Amino acid sequence: MVKRSYPGSDRFNIYIKGIRQKVEDIVNEMLIKGDDPTTDYVKSIYNSNKNGTEKKKQYTFFEYAEKYLENGKNRLTMSTIKVTVLL
Repeated sequence: MVKRSYPGSDRFNIYIKGIRQKVEDIVNEMLIKGDDPTTDYVKSIYNSNKNGTEKKKQYTFFEYAEKYLENGKNRLTMSTIKVTVLL
């Protein structure tokens, strides 16, 4: 943890807590499975998860809108989805 006297310590501490929580989640998951959480294995799992989350697909507006409407069919009613054609 960063001392409170350091400028921006609140943001750094939140960032550090997030990393710590992710590592603890990995260790707890391994303990539940009955595996031995070695430092090298936990580090490799953490880095693979970190790299996987950074590679998100970039959508264009129309791709995003289409995906939103497809996913929203279960939670949206027809009166919620309105199509307006501008000429």
